[in-house]
Amino acid sequence: EWISMTFSLYFMYRIAKLYLPKVNAGWLAVLIAVVCASHMFVTGDMNEEMCLPFMLCSLYAGLKSLRGENSLRLKDYVLHGFLAGCVMCIKLNLLGMHFAFMAVLALDALIREKNFFRVLKMCACFLLGMLLAALPWIVWLGIHGALDELWDTYIIANCFGYGQRKYSIPVRVVQGFLRNMRQNPVFSVLMMVGMASMLVYPLKRMKWTEKLLWTGAFLAMMLFIYMGGVA
Repeated sequence: EWISMTFSLYFMYRIAKLYLPKVNAGWLAVLIAVVCASHMFVTGDMNEEMCLPFMLCSLYAGLKSLRGENSLRLKDYVLHGFLAGCVMCIKLNLLGMHFAFMAVLALDALIREKNFFRVLKMCACFLLGMLLAALPWIVWLGIHGALDELWDTYIIANCFGYGQRKYSIPVRVVQGFLRNMRQNPVFSVLMMVGMASMLVYPLKRMKWTEKLLWTGAFLAMMLFIYMGGVA
């Protein structure tokens, strides 16, 4: 976990530097202390912490690309697809961030380049990366006759096997999010302050596509995590 957190802190720092060039890395120690002391961290498993560096790496790369500082090449989409595949194999419900990552970058490329086939190549490379990450485990499970268990237990039960089915998905998402806000008040306040700051941040320093990525990642994560009725 500490190795994972070290890489997570690095990417947090790099993301913060995009908008606050003079930010002191010491503030991240305070942030990570709030995360580690929160109810959701103490009572949860370690899968989320293992996924965090993969998600932050792609988020950082996506933001830099949208800012025009380092445009992603096709092989970069294979890499970030591979990271998404790692997340998929560790914690399926956390794929929301990478879903938003690819959707916003594809939209940005379509608007800027007006080349639909280029966007298709980007998405294909991303899916190829995911396949490269998942294929060894699919083959291994197939050899051992466990593909049915993979589908029934990891995918279906993990996504839809929790919570009370009498509520619709939007209701379950809102309920789960509000419940976690009550259980993690300090973290939730910091998160909401951060989201509000992002929304009012000047467009001269943060493009609308960057704001769309932040917002899309937040909403997609909420949907993927809470749609099953459990946090």
